[in-house]
Amino acid sequence: MNLNLPVDFADLEWRPPAEADLDGWAALIARTAAVEKPVWFERRAELDKVMESAKNPPASSIVLGLDPSGVPRAYARTSKNREGRKA
Repeated sequence: MNLNLPVDFADLEWRPPAEADLDGWAALIARTAAVEKPVWFERRAELDKVMESAKNPPASSIVLGLDPSGVPRAYARTSKNREGRKA
């Protein structure tokens, strides 16, 4: 299977998001949503709130994969309610 990916994932820089990354991260989510067509997806205003979370600090719960130009191409995020058993 040839996916013709525009990004070499080995070239991504993986790190927690910074405030300066939020517009690019929101754009990545929007591009994904345009293809997947979910009922709801996070927009820039929600990402501001995610970055302020004390329960799920971004430095330890989010990672962005940025291409050599600094454009977010991938991300992973976990969240957990302290009282819950699952993340």
